[in-house]
Amino acid sequence: MIDLATTDFITDLTYIYKNKGLGKKIISNTDISYNQSNTILKQSSSFNYLGPTVDFIIDVEKFTFLVLKNRGVNLEFPTVESDLSVLIKNLDLITLKQDIGVYLYSINKLFNYFIYLFYKDLECNYRSSFTFRINNSKGMINQFMQQNIPLEIKNGQITKFYSSITDISHISTIQEYKLSFFNIINKDIHHIDIKKFTYSPTDQTPEINLSERELEILIQISNGLNAKEIAKELSISTETVNKHKKNMIKKNSVNNLIQLATKAIKKGLL
Repeated sequence: MIDLATTDFITDLTYIYKNKGLGKKIISNTDISYNQSNTILKQSSSFNYLGPTVDFIIDVEKFTFLVLKNRGVNLEFPTVESDLSVLIKNLDLITLKQDIGVYLYSINKLFNYFIYLFYKDLECNYRSSFTFRINNSKGMINQFMQQNIPLEIKNGQITKFYSSITDISHISTIQEYKLSFFNIINKDIHHIDIKKFTYSPTDQTPEINLSERELEILIQISNGLNAKEIAKELSISTETVNKHKKNMIKKNSVNNLIQLATKAIKKGLL
C-alpha cells in the first residue's frame, strides 16, 4: 500500500496500474468478464473533443500502451507498443505539480467506479473524463482532457482501457477538479468533486482506525452507494450500515464521512 500524503508520481501511478487501483475490491460476482474492444475502437473517433488529440490503448495486465493515432498533440510518443513506464515518466516530466494529485486520484478512481457502474447494468456504457495541466516547451500552461473507457474486464477487474488525451487549452486552462462518468447510451452523468480528495504533498495525515467491515462500507460510500444499496451489496441490514457509519465518524474524530474518505484516500485505502 502506498501513502498518497507523501506522493511520488512515477512510483504511485505505477503502483496504481499494477494493482488495478488502490482500493480493496469489494464486488460480488467477480467471475464475470466482459470485452467491448471491437465496438469501442470502431466508435472511438466520435468520443473525442475538438482539438489536438492522441488516443491509445492501455493494457493493464501487460503493463503496456499502444498509440493508435496522434492528431496534432505536440508531444512525442513511441510508434510501437511500449512499456507503460515510458508514458508514466513522460507524464511526470510535464504534469503541473498542482495537478499531480488530480491525476493520481482520477486514474485510481477509474478502477473501482467503472466496476461499480458495470455491476449495476452488466454493461460498460460509460466513459470518464478529467482534466490536467502541463508545462509546455514554451513555458506556458496547456490543459488536457483525458477520457477513458474500459475495453476489457476480467474477474471483476479492469484489464484494458481505451484512452484519449485532447488539448483543450483553447477552451480553458482552469482546473475544475471534476471527474465525470458519462453514459454513452442514456446520457446519464455522474460527477465526482476531486477537490475534496486531492491533497498537498506536505499533508501529515493521521492514522485511520477502521475495521474490515467499516472499510468495506467506506469504499461503497465513496462509490456513491446509499445505506440501502450498501446493505444489499454486503448482505447486512440498513440499520447495521448506519451504526457502522456513526461509529467510523466517532472513533476517527471527524465531522462527517467526507472528511473520513479524504483521510482514507490520502492513506491509499480508497
